[in-house]
Order: sequence, then structure tokens, then C-alpha cells
Amino acid sequence: LGVFLILWFFWWQHMRADVFYDDGFVEEVHHYHYDDRPGGRVDDRYDEDDEEPEQPAIDLDSVRVGASIKVYNYPEPDKATRFKATQRNRYVLDHGGSSHTWYEFKLISGKNATWLEWEYDDGLTITQWEDEEIPLSELDTTTEAVREMAKNESGTLRYDGVRYRYANSTKARCFENDGKEGADFESWTFEADDEEQLLSVMLWPGTGGAATARQGWYLSPDELELV
Repeated sequence: LGVFLILWFFWWQHMRADVFYDDGFVEEVHHYHYDDRPGGRVDDRYDEDDEEPEQPAIDLDSVRVGASIKVYNYPEPDKATRFKATQRNRYVLDHGGSSHTWYEFKLISGKNATWLEWEYDDGLTITQWEDEEIPLSELDTTTEAVREMAKNESGTLRYDGVRYRYANSTKARCFENDGKEGADFESWTFEADDEEQLLSVMLWPGTGGAATARQGWYLSPDELELV
């Protein structure tokens, strides 16, 4: 009798599983993904076949002055150079009762200096800029001519054998080192045909100085590393 009961029990379990699975009455199993941050849960639930949520290569918002950042492919290609963040500026654009904020670091490594700018607008955009300022005479243009291009939303500049087309312009305020007193500026951005290289013309009306330009390019987060 004992053997019969054991056999019957296993047969009953097997039949119940078949019925439940065939009818779809299977309890859903929840899988959770955690990271190492406080509170840690990133995604409440995802299927086993789903890819885990992608984490950014570097969280620039958390970086402060004094931190070290490795920049790949600059100033030498196929090589990483360690820079120190020496200045962190905040930019604010006010428009129609709302505002848009972005940031930049001045990075120093020995005699090399460069600027790293990032913003969130339909995703993360990172740009890197040369520290050297270019007089507009070397671009064969003037501030008035650049303003006219912005008015017409069309125009080109040439520098170092590369043609740059007008892309956009802005009037905003810069808060050096996240300070309380900001300085107004105007900027006009031009983009090369390869959609990677950039040329920015900037004017600081409050300084009484002439507009100057800087070369730049888009940067992938994978080309940066916090060390």
C-alpha cells in the first residue's frame, strides 16, 4: 500500500504540472537587477532573455574639480592621457520661462589643456574643445558676418582645410566654477561635413573683447575614464 501511495503521488504531481502548463496557469517569476548604488534596484522586472539596462561609461555629473579623467585619442591618437579637472563651469540658457543647463570642465595635463563639455538633450552629448583661441581673421570672417549667417540660418566657414556649415546659435550665461555671478555670452556653432568636427565662435559682450573661435569634436563616453 505504501508503494502504491508513493507512485500515485508522483503520478498526480506530473499530471497537475501538465494541466497547469498547458492551460497557461504558470506563476510568473520576477527577476530583479541590482547595481552597487544605495537603493540599488535599477529595473523592477525584466525577462531572462532581455539585456540588462546599459549603464553610462562615465557619470560626468558626479565628477568634481580635482578629479582625474583619462581621455583617449587626445592629444595623441590610440593613446590615453590622464588629465586633471581644474575648473567646472555651468551654462544656463533661459527660454520662454524654462531653462536648459549644461557643463564643462577645463582639463590640464602638463602643457596640454582642453575643454570637455556635456549636456542632456534627447540623450547625452559630449564635445571636446581645443584650448587655443582662433582670431576671426584666420577664418576670413567678422562677428557681423557670423551674425548674418545666424539670421539666415545658413553659411560656411573654412579653417585648416575643413569647411564648416552653420548649425545653431545661442545666448546664455556662464557661471564659472558654479559661482553665483554669471557672465552673458553669445555663441555660434558650425559643423563639418563629416558631422564630427566642430567650430564654435564665441563673444563675451561684457569683456569688450573681440569674438574668437575654437575647434572641437563630438566625443563618445567610451573615450573617457574616471581614474
